[in-house]
Parts: sequence; C-alpha cells; structure tokens
Amino acid sequence: MRVKRPCSMRQTSPRNIAGVLVPSGTTENSPAFQRWGRSAGLYKSRRDGRTALLVLPSLRDFAFLPMLNPAMNRWAIFCRPAGLSTAWLLFGTLLLSQNLAIANPAAHPKRMIQSHAVDLTPLIRWWEEPHGPRPLMRWKHLHGTLEQEANFAWVIRGKIEGVAGPQVFVLKNPPREGPRRHKELQDSIAKMEQERAVAEQIARLPAYDGWHWEYYALVQTPTVDFHRIEQARETVADLDARIHAAREELDHMSHSQGRFKVDLFALQLNQLDNGRPVFDFGYWNWPG
Repeated sequence: MRVKRPCSMRQTSPRNIAGVLVPSGTTENSPAFQRWGRSAGLYKSRRDGRTALLVLPSLRDFAFLPMLNPAMNRWAIFCRPAGLSTAWLLFGTLLLSQNLAIANPAAHPKRMIQSHAVDLTPLIRWWEEPHGPRPLMRWKHLHGTLEQEANFAWVIRGKIEGVAGPQVFVLKNPPREGPRRHKELQDSIAKMEQERAVAEQIARLPAYDGWHWEYYALVQTPTVDFHRIEQARETVADLDARIHAAREELDHMSHSQGRFKVDLFALQLNQLDNGRPVFDFGYWNWPG
C-alpha cells in the first residue's frame, strides 16, 4: 500500500523525513548500495584511542558495546612479548624449575672431591625413599642459613644430620651460584619496583577528556598524553608479572628471615675451624 505524503512533507529534505518513510528496522532510506557508506567509518582502524559510542553517555551502562576500534598500541601489546604477562609468568616458572637445584639436597649428584669422583645418586634415592642401610655414611645432610661468606668457604648456621640442636659449621668449596643468584634477584626486584612506581604515577593520569561527536556517534576525546599513559599502563602490567616471577624464585631460595637457604649433602671432614666442624661440598662443575 502506497503512503500518500502531505504537501508540507513533499518540500522537506529527504534527510529530515528519513524517520517517517523508511522501512521498519532501518535508520535511513538510502539505496542498498549506499548504506555501507556511513557505517564504514565506524569500523575504521583508529590510532588515536578514541572510543565510539552509539548511545548517549548517560545511557552507556545499559548497552553492550564492544570496542570496535582499539588503539594501535593495544593491538601491538597483544603481539609484543614484553606485554604478555602470561609470558613472563611462564618464563619465571622456567627459571624457578631450573633453580630448584640451588636449595635442593639432590642437586649435583656427581662430585669431585679430594681427587676422587663420587656419585651421590644412591644416597639421594635412599633419602627420598629410605630402605635398607644408608649409603655413604660420611656424607651428611646439612640445612640452615648462610651466615658468612669467606674465601672458598661458607659459615652456616643450621642443623647437621645426626647431631641434636642447631650448630654453626663451615662448608668448603660451596656452590657459589646460589648466593649470587639470590643477590641478583634482590637487586632486580628493587630496581623493578622503582620503575613501577614511576610508571604508576603516569598510568594514573586521565587518558580521556570529555566527549565529542564523530561519525554520527559520541566518542571519548583522548588527552594529549594518551599514548604515554597507555604505554605506562602496559609497563606496570609487565613489571607486575616480572616482579611476581622473581619473588617466587627468591622465596624458594630464602629462609624465613630473608637470608639464603642452604640445603645440601657434604662430606664430613675430620677437621675443626675455631671449634666448628668442617664439611666439603666438593667440585660439581667438572667434566665427566
């Protein structure tokens, strides 16, 4: 059925009467081949961070509007390894698994001590599942905290297998990579926390300043520092993941008081150093 238009509407611009004569469910009466002309702009790739809204700001909480045009740096963060918190967590887990040997009595089962090669594998197996007589009786399990580092030796406060109560003893030829890594982690965490504090100050700044019309829709207006703020937020997320991974590794290596944790097997020597028993860890990084 054809609608007969009043005379007053015949002289009206088609743009002004679009809401009267257009079919139900559309917003304009353009031919089919022209309807994509206006909507194409809405899907244009944005690089300035402007977020388009198809509703008024007061009603934005009642509409489901996914971000159709993310800023270019938000696309980049998805592909940039430094921006993936999960990648840092996986990397931290890998480091943690590699450094379990630092505070693990089963570490370095093959040693060279007093010009003799020793394989601690039978002792380690017995320690994990005790059955039968204990092998290598002179090799004792030692655990405690590192009190002092000296030339080619450590002073440790802790427990000696088979001796009651806490003891102070000396360990010759200790595995020095442990305390070295412990110190690296402490320094790295302190540095990353400083960087995070600086980045967080920038990340807290407002990224948008008001609204404006564009492509027949309301969009948020980015501030002059928009890209700087977005980059700071990405930096904070990266540092949070890296700090978390570093702390997990450091906690595994540290005693409750924050000192380096010692947990290993060493050969008991018939020696005393200022009344303190002496043990020898041996050389473990030898070819063979």
